[in-house]
Parts: sequence; structure tokens; C-alpha cells
Amino acid sequence: MSNSLVSIVISTLNRSQDLLATLQNIAKQDYAHTEVIVINDGSTDDTALVLAGLPGITLITNPQRLGLQKSLNIGCRVAKGKYIARIDDHDIWTDSTKLSKQVAKLEEDEHIGVVGTAFTIGQRTFINPLSD
Repeated sequence: MSNSLVSIVISTLNRSQDLLATLQNIAKQDYAHTEVIVINDGSTDDTALVLAGLPGITLITNPQRLGLQKSLNIGCRVAKGKYIARIDDHDIWTDSTKLSKQVAKLEEDEHIGVVGTAFTIGQRTFINPLSD
């Protein structure tokens, strides 16, 4: 198994409780070589307070609201990982081996630059194409 660092980048705005559930879900991943970067894009709820009590998270607070794309770009610029994993502040990864599977695939074939996964909404699961 590879020891490549994966930087998990999350932008958030006023979703402190959802974000907390997302971070707890990330902690259940079986791939240990990760860093978590959260960009607080001007939240006016208790997001800063929630994040202040959590160890091991790199927190970036935008001085003004910049929007999702600019916030994610900031997170990617400070990321130290060989790979970037994206998750939104209200999402849950349903497979606790997601990162280990993705890293293994990326490490086995240097020609692969991006991997995706399936997603579930309600009772329906949508599987992304196996090739593009």
C-alpha cells in the first residue's frame, strides 16, 4: 500500500453541524495518510467555534467571502498531498475504503489523473462512467 499523502479539501459556509458530521465521516476512512484542510468562507454561524475544538485540521479563514471555487483554490495551494480529495461540507463518503482504493488505482497507473466514485441520493445510487 502506498504512503502517499492525500489532502482532503473542504470549503464551508454556515453549515457547522453538517461539516462536523462530514469531518467525523472522514475520520472513519481506512487510509491514514491524510491531511484535512477546511476553508471557512465567511460563516456567520458557529463554524469557527466548532472547528476550533477539532485537532489535526488546517483551518483557513477567508477575510471576506470569496465563493466556493476561489476558496477551494486556496485550499489546493496549501495542500501538501500528492493527491487532492474533494468533499463538500454537507456530504458523507459511504465507503470507508474510498481513499485507499482511489490511491491504489492512481499509484498503479501513472496515466490516470482523476478518479471518481458513485453517489447516492435517497434510495438511488448513481455510478460514474468507468472511463471517459
